[in-house]
Parts: sequence; structure tokens; C-alpha cells
Amino acid sequence: MKIFLCILLSTSFLGLVSNVVQANPPVIGWVERVAVSDQQYRFDAKIDTGADNTSMHVENYHFFERNFVKWVRFTINDNNGKDITLERKLVKITRIKRKLLHAAERPVVRMIVCIGNVVKEVNVNLVNRKKFKHKMLIGRSYLKNTFLVDSGAKNTTEPECQRR
Repeated sequence: MKIFLCILLSTSFLGLVSNVVQANPPVIGWVERVAVSDQQYRFDAKIDTGADNTSMHVENYHFFERNFVKWVRFTINDNNGKDITLERKLVKITRIKRKLLHAAERPVVRMIVCIGNVVKEVNVNLVNRKKFKHKMLIGRSYLKNTFLVDSGAKNTTEPECQRR
């Protein structure tokens, strides 16, 4: 009876785990082309399993109110050098811990991000990444239960998500 109960419990547990994690998640590289904001803007992003969340380079941002709700207006630059101004509702202000520096505060907005054929709406913190090679950093909150990352590969896929 005890053996039957152990088998039943372990089988049930394994069934729960398989529902959470994809059986064969696609493998992506440490740099991938992504599409944001309903596929209109594409650029290379660093895939960073060490980062909690996704960050995007913005040249500047300004807070404003619309119908008593806080919004953020910000400018991004696509791969063709074109400046694009976007507006999104402010989700929150997050504090980012930095080594040997004071914590930085960054606005967080919701954005649609597409890698390969996977599209998700995720929180994205806005920051000046001018000193970095890649305009966007994709963190674990996007990758979780969706992708495996091959640190030796890059540009393994192109965004192929359907427009919403």
C-alpha cells in the first residue's frame, strides 16, 4: 500500500511539473532580434539570464497625466536610426541595485515583446543604455518556462509573431 501511495504521489507531482515547463522549449542565443510594440520596431537584444526583468534603451522620458492616470512618454531609436516617440501607462517606479553605486529608479511600462514566434506583454524598465551595445536586455521574467539559452549561439531566430 505504501509503495502504491508513493508511486501515485510522485506521478501526480511529475504531472504538475510538466504542465509548468514546456516539454521541448526552443533554444535561443545570447543575442536575438526582437520586435516590440506590435512588431513595428525591431532591434537586437541581449538575452540575460542573470537579469530579473527586461530593460529597454530610451533617450529620454517624461511623466504626464491622462485622465488622472500617470503615463510615460519616451523616445526609442530603431536599427535604421529613426527616433520613435511612444506613450505607455506607468506601471511603477522600480529601484535597481547597482554595484558600488546608489540604487537607480526607473519607470516601468507594459510592452509587447516578440522573440521567434513567442509574443508576451511584459514589464519593461526604461533606462539609458547608450553605453551598451544592445538597446534591449531580455531578463528571466520573459524567458521563464519559454526558452533555453545557448550562450555560444546568437541570431538563431527572427521575430515571427502575429500582430495583435
